[in-house]
Amino acid sequence: MHSDNINNDETALQTMRADLDAYLQRRDQEREAAAQQLAENRERLLATLQDLAVQGIAAAYEGYGDEGNVHSVKATPDDVMLDCDLEEEIKDFVWELAYSLDPEFETNEGGDGEVNWDIDADSISVTHNKHHLETETSEFEGL
Repeated sequence: MHSDNINNDETALQTMRADLDAYLQRRDQEREAAAQQLAENRERLLATLQDLAVQGIAAAYEGYGDEGNVHSVKATPDDVMLDCDLEEEIKDFVWELAYSLDPEFETNEGGDGEVNWDIDADSISVTHNKHHLETETSEFEGL
């Protein structure tokens, strides 16, 4: 009877390990696919923005409570106008980039940041802020 329990425990442990290995493999594949898609989107957007003589993109994003968005996109020089479709593509790219740097940053207290893309140098800098709830407790006894 005792050896049956040990065999059942070992079988359960092997099943859990196999499930964990499968999960980790799927997660890694999803991350690789997302990174590849992000790189492809960057190359496509870079070519489009270069064709429009855009020198830079500045965008701000924020997220909290499991939701978020990119709320501003500004192109330089100022006389370059982005059509609505291109602006939405840039917003999607900025969100995907922020998410790739800090997955699920928009949960709970969330976070925000700015993305600056120097188109001429194809260099992106990100300033990312992650928000945390801090609690300070005081206790008083025998008053």
